[in-house]
Amino acid sequence: MLRCGDHWEPLFSIIPTNLRGQIEACWHGGERSPQRVLLQLGAVELGIQPGDPRLANLNTPALLEMAKASTGTSC
Repeated sequence: MLRCGDHWEPLFSIIPTNLRGQIEACWHGGERSPQRVLLQLGAVELGIQPGDPRLANLNTPALLEMAKASTGTSC
């Protein structure tokens, strides 16, 4: 699971498919925090620096264009 400084990014994770049943059981048991579930199941930290452009918030086409220009990517 990604960790940026002190902040976890639980939605940016690689989750083994064999954990599906355990994750679903947590959901059906009322747990709604992906971070808590993944940490309970032994998530491993992948640390990145604060401000890493790979975590840019790209909610509009304009923000996407700005990100492409600042990182020099064409996709």
